[in-house]
Amino acid sequence: MKLKYTIINKSKTQPMVDPIIVINLPAGLTVRSRKMHRACLNYSVTGGYVADSQSNLKITFATAYDNWVTRAAIKRGRNHWLEMHREIFKNNPQLKPKWHDYKPALLEEQLTSNNPIETQWVPEDYLNQTLPHDDRGQTYSVFTTEDSKPNVYAGSQPIVDPNKDEFTSHIVGKHITTSNGFTSIGLITSWEGSRPDIEPITTVDSAEMDAITEDPLNMLFNDGDADNEIIENFDNSIEGDSLSQGDMFPMYANEVINSLEEVARTATSSASPISYFTGFTALTGQVALKVQGSIAPSQNFEVVFEDNPKGETI
Repeated sequence: MKLKYTIINKSKTQPMVDPIIVINLPAGLTVRSRKMHRACLNYSVTGGYVADSQSNLKITFATAYDNWVTRAAIKRGRNHWLEMHREIFKNNPQLKPKWHDYKPALLEEQLTSNNPIETQWVPEDYLNQTLPHDDRGQTYSVFTTEDSKPNVYAGSQPIVDPNKDEFTSHIVGKHITTSNGFTSIGLITSWEGSRPDIEPITTVDSAEMDAITEDPLNMLFNDGDADNEIIENFDNSIEGDSLSQGDMFPMYANEVINSLEEVARTATSSASPISYFTGFTALTGQVALKVQGSIAPSQNFEVVFEDNPKGETI
């Protein structure tokens, strides 16, 4: 299913320099097919093309890193949001909205007033007219915490604020906070904060290593101390290099990836004003377009995605 978007510089005087735009493919699929396409799925883009009226742009496509940490963070946010509603719907099933779906943002900058990133929700037809849609459905899911923070005092005693803390969520980035609480939470940041530190799977001190290498059964087939070298290499794969600790440590760091991954790239020129890009997958169907170049006032470029409307479960 093809989805077309036009990125327009609405200013008549100022160019857009190196802008970033987030395309929300599930929202576009929902508008185009008049059928809800859920956000928390893994969508496949089989390819597409960019048509640039200026013929001088380089465009990078990026998505959230598809690894078990990102998937776990998204599912954790979705499950908590569903659990928040479960008791209400159990007792009052008639209250459940027809288009009830957990929708996080991709980046924290989509939800901030400082250097905001534009989000494209609605695709267009061949005349660059946005398809019929209802702007009221363009929302991110809201969490309402029962643990409100005391911010009103009677003397020295705090009074719980009856206005509960409400916030949205985004996949990549830090929490967005104000003096009154959270505005939006970073799902990866929240997941990482809920987990213990990632420590080496196996730790063996020098005394324990001596006991292992001198054990009679370990020495049983020890021909010329070759086994001793093998065992030592588990702890230090390069002799004399304290930074190389072999299989005692994982290659990944004691922190998780909290950024975007480049998945495709394309560039236009005067000889090729239409440029194609390869396919990729996008968790939650949100794709960030990073434009290298300047979009002149009142100028635009078009991007068309060939998208598989059937997303896969995360």
